Amino acid sequence: MRNFILLILFVLQPLISFAQALDYDHLALLFSNQKFQGTARFNAMGGAFGALGGDISASYINPASGAVFNQNEFSGSLQSSTRKTNADYYGTTTYNEFTKLNAPQWGAVFVFDNFNQQSPWRKFALGVNYSIQQNFNNNYSVNGNNTANYATFINHPDDTNDPQIDYLHSKNQSFTNDTRGLNEVYTFSFSTAYENTLYIGASLNTHSIDFTQDAFLHEENTDGAGNTLFSDFIQYQSQIGSGVSVGLGIITKPNRNIRLGLSYQSPVWYYDVQEETNINDADGYNEEIYIEADNISSLYQNNPFYNNYNYTLKTPSKVTFSSAFLFNKSGLISLDYSLQNFKNTHLDDNYNSFTNSNNSITSIANNQASTLRIGSEWRVKQWSFRGGYVQQENILAYQPSSFDTKKYSFGLGFQFKNAKVDLSYEKSDNSELYDFYQQYNQINPATLNLQNSQIGLTLTFLL
Repeated sequence: MRNFILLILFVLQPLISFAQALDYDHLALLFSNQKFQGTARFNAMGGAFGALGGDISASYINPASGAVFNQNEFSGSLQSSTRKTNADYYGTTTYNEFTKLNAPQWGAVFVFDNFNQQSPWRKFALGVNYSIQQNFNNNYSVNGNNTANYATFINHPDDTNDPQIDYLHSKNQSFTNDTRGLNEVYTFSFSTAYENTLYIGASLNTHSIDFTQDAFLHEENTDGAGNTLFSDFIQYQSQIGSGVSVGLGIITKPNRNIRLGLSYQSPVWYYDVQEETNINDADGYNEEIYIEADNISSLYQNNPFYNNYNYTLKTPSKVTFSSAFLFNKSGLISLDYSLQNFKNTHLDDNYNSFTNSNNSITSIANNQASTLRIGSEWRVKQWSFRGGYVQQENILAYQPSSFDTKKYSFGLGFQFKNAKVDLSYEKSDNSELYDFYQQYNQINPATLNLQNSQIGLTLTFLL
């Protein structure tokens, strides 16, 4: 079935005008990117916990984190996320804003002391944690017209004139992209402490993808004689997948003030990704299409059907180097540095259909994308004051360094006798190119300037 579809797409390629929804190579890289969300304390400190531990969210970053705890804890979080998108298309800027409330984290850690007082293995810990790894919820629009007035769809399918009327002059182009869903991870960790100076841990992580995209493209083209062709193109796709990964990590204390950490996160093996999408109809036109003209009486409408398809995905592994300096009990500064080779992202199925997509990934992906996380926390009696900074390189090699993600965060916490309340605020900025006319070199992609802000609240119980 898959080979048959690819053959049809190849034969009908001259008739297929648009591919505004994400294709497989960009989907694979999107699902490989990690924007992990944790507790409010974790987020306020930029997620720089690889050498610290002591936070349930850190068990995914470094599985040795659990053994740093001295008692059982349970935590749950709420978060309000706002995404602002300024879409620039040939000098026309469209402002979009999208806000959503979610629960990005919950988890618990259980600490067990070793009853054998003579053993150097002082304790071990079991942890379970849920976190949102990526939030796909967004909606934005792009509007304008290319400076060359280049029209892409130039005929009405029901035009009976001979020759058909050509609508060669672009008057307006607009694109709306609605994406929904989450990339979620459950972490089950085991860790142990040796002489309370060396912490070792491992984790088993189960992952899920639920991604939906509705892409809508509208064109208005004229024939130069006062007549206008109106075209609407609608694409839909849904990707639902399940995967698994493992993590390994260590934390060591060379002295009372220094902490060092090293962790490895394996590739995520998405062993079953189920796709549903509208594809070519028998008339040769892609997606759902509506076309009308003010000088032709009929409305053209195709009736697309939906294709179901299964494939697998392997994301790149990650290595994180961590360090922290503690100012006794007054405060700390921590740093995490991670590396990923996104060229190792790989798609597969039973038909060897992804050769071109995998070659494209090798061509466009960053082979050494780094992420720098810096965090700090200072304590005054029962209060804690925190700040963080994140700089994440773009996973696409062809996009400029000015498009890298930069995030600033701060927060505070208050500890009661058997509970803690933490607040966080995060703001990130980055830019992306979105090419909704991929087949036409005559038309430039839109530039999306993205600004994300998040307010988080975490309640922790000490058990």
